[in-house]
Amino acid sequence: MNRPHKRSHTPRILALIAVIVLAGGVYWGRDHLPAGLMPASLLPSSAAAPIPGAAKAPPVTVYAAKAEAETLVRQSRSVGSLTASDTVTISPEIAGRIVSISDAQGGEVARGDVLAQLDTTIYQAQVAEADAKRKLWKANAERANNLMAKGAGTPKAVDEAASELGIAEAALNLAQANLAKARITAPFGGTLGLRMVSVGEYLTPGQAIFTLSRIDPLYVDFSVPQTELAVLREGTPVAINTDAFPGEQFGGKILAIDPKLDAAARAVSVRAEIANADGRLKPGLFIEVEINAGTIENAVVIPEQALVARGDRVFVYAIEDNKAVMKPVKTGLRQAGKVQIVEGLSIGETVVTDGQIKLRPGADVTIGQP
Repeated sequence: MNRPHKRSHTPRILALIAVIVLAGGVYWGRDHLPAGLMPASLLPSSAAAPIPGAAKAPPVTVYAAKAEAETLVRQSRSVGSLTASDTVTISPEIAGRIVSISDAQGGEVARGDVLAQLDTTIYQAQVAEADAKRKLWKANAERANNLMAKGAGTPKAVDEAASELGIAEAALNLAQANLAKARITAPFGGTLGLRMVSVGEYLTPGQAIFTLSRIDPLYVDFSVPQTELAVLREGTPVAINTDAFPGEQFGGKILAIDPKLDAAARAVSVRAEIANADGRLKPGLFIEVEINAGTIENAVVIPEQALVARGDRVFVYAIEDNKAVMKPVKTGLRQAGKVQIVEGLSIGETVVTDGQIKLRPGADVTIGQP
């Protein structure tokens, strides 16, 4: 019988021993041979020599602008509406039938001009009645005083006569006041609104006849964010624009600032005054307001696109000795693509306006031509 052939493992074992010896020799050599005799691939990373003639990164091409000094006008914008500086509803204080009415609706009237007249027949009669009673009690008071002087009267009769005389005089004053109220006059000079009643109509107290408005000057009511409070003052100039007169501006000034803020909107109400001598502007017009809160001389200004945001901070890349330097800045006013730099940059410094995404601090840069 043939026995199975046993495969020899001797060659495999010898090969494994050779690999182990070779590896040991390499590591021994790395630790004991001089560095100059050891291949660079086997040197520790800390001992590897730099590659001679390694290529340097080329400069990054960017576009830039210089920080310039400018005079900035501090402006805020808002929207609002025009209101009359004074406005009232002309109405009677007493009842009566209207017998005449002014034809100046839509026109100007002066203070004291008669706007409407009520029938005075009843009120004249009341005046006459009250006057008659006053005369009677005046005579009674005189007789009571005479009798008292002669010793025939009593103090009580004198007091009663004096009291009745006072009541009669008060009734006469009331009747005369009612008679005067039948004549309805303008409380101030202004512009009358449209007539709302007709001659012959019976009016009750408080019923509207006209509206009367003073429209020179006009008030401009608007609101601004609370951040503008620091620069607003009474007398601060404003200008208004309205679609009713495109291309025209009307000037005025701030008249008053509400001491209380709107807690929900975090805004403050402001009232300005606009001259309107020609009467072209009308109450109720929707307007845009420009607030001129002063000027800033020699402000450091750069293009707005130079800003780089990192979280809640703002930076710019300045170019110094052809290298990019990242500088934190504090911004101020922003106007038409420009921004004021309050802190962190000086006039004349060059800042990158395009290409920041390719930069890192210390990178070599070259300025491209637009």
